[in-house]
Parts: sequence; C-alpha cells; structure tokens
Amino acid sequence: MMRLTAVVAMVVALSGCYSSQSPQVSVTCRAGKDCEIAWGKAWRWVESVSSRPIKKVDDFRITTTTPKDGEAAIAYEVTKRAVSANTYEISLVAWCANALGCVEDPDLKARNFVQYMTQ
Repeated sequence: MMRLTAVVAMVVALSGCYSSQSPQVSVTCRAGKDCEIAWGKAWRWVESVSSRPIKKVDDFRITTTTPKDGEAAIAYEVTKRAVSANTYEISLVAWCANALGCVEDPDLKARNFVQYMTQ
C-alpha cells in the first residue's frame, strides 16, 4: 500500500511538469494573396478546433491561452515566418500540460491542420 501511495504521489507531482506536444508541422505559401488566404484559413482552423480561447492574433502569430499545470485541453500556436523573398512558412505546434495525456491527441491535431491547410 505504501508503494502505491508513493507512485500516485509521484504521478501527481510530475503532472505539473509534463507537457505532451506535437512535432512542429508546416505548410508554405506565396507572399501576397496566397498567404493572406492561408493565414485566414489557419485562424479559422484554430478557432473551430480549440476548446481554449484565442489569446493573440496578428500577422505572424495565432495563440490560444496556455494550459496551466495538469490541464489536458490542447493549446495551439501558429506562426508565420518568411523563408525567402516570396515564400512564407506557416507552422503549428499543439500541446497540453497533463502527465496522463491530452483530451485529444496533439499529433493527430497537427496532421489534421496540415490536411486542412492543403485541401
């Protein structure tokens, strides 16, 4: 019984230190109208899939509120950066802060983002 209590205490303690995160995924767009459309599409995707409120939207970053230690709801960060004079990369990372995992799979959400953006 003492071991079980120790294991449970350790899991609870570590839950605040753990983050389940997707790999960064990216799509590219051409400067101008192509990127304007893609950036709007990225914003709509985050808005439609996130249970967390959007914290910031500007020309280069879309972020939801950051999860507090132990929260299982997925947070999102989308960034846009120039990779050449006429090409931009739009990247997404999805994560939560729960040792037992997220409400949904961050890897699957990242793959869904790429699929949505390339349709």
